[in-house]
Amino acid sequence: MSNLDYRIVILTETGFEEVELTEPKKALEQAGAIVHIVSPEKKVRGFKEHKEWTVELDTDINVKDAKEEGYDGLMIPGYQAP
Repeated sequence: MSNLDYRIVILTETGFEEVELTEPKKALEQAGAIVHIVSPEKKVRGFKEHKEWTVELDTDINVKDAKEEGYDGLMIPGYQAP
């Protein structure tokens, strides 16, 4: 395992494509990064191929409380239009 000494923010809301958030988050964490989900919601829901809700995740920081200081990167998961 490498040590990716970064702190990354994932900015999202309910309605993201599951794999667009979960797989990059997993890869970043496995590489050693600290990853926080930031949203105006307390929980966010993702779907698979715009057909079914598949995952619900707790957010780490409310968007109004988020600060850019202390973070090295921003990720915005994709959305697959129907």
